[in-house]
Amino acid sequence: MIAHDRPSAGALSRMFAERRIVKRYRAELRGRAGPESSAGRIDLPLDGRAATTEYRVVRYDPATDTSLVDVVMRTGRRHQLRRHFAIAGFP
Repeated sequence: MIAHDRPSAGALSRMFAERRIVKRYRAELRGRAGPESSAGRIDLPLDGRAATTEYRVVRYDPATDTSLVDVVMRTGRRHQLRRHFAIAGFP
């Protein structure tokens, strides 16, 4: 999202701060993150602050040993998705 003027930028910042905007991502992970349609949650602090990542497995490809997952960040820490999935064993 891009705000093209100051009022829009302020409104967008407030919506993010109030968590009225949900950040959704699709990620490809190395390894099998779980059976298809299974869900998971990673609650691990990053840099001393709470961090939560939720995900649902879309599919696993055994030929490439990769999982496709839909992800929702409940917090917004620096490199949160990459760091959480790496800690969980799925770089």
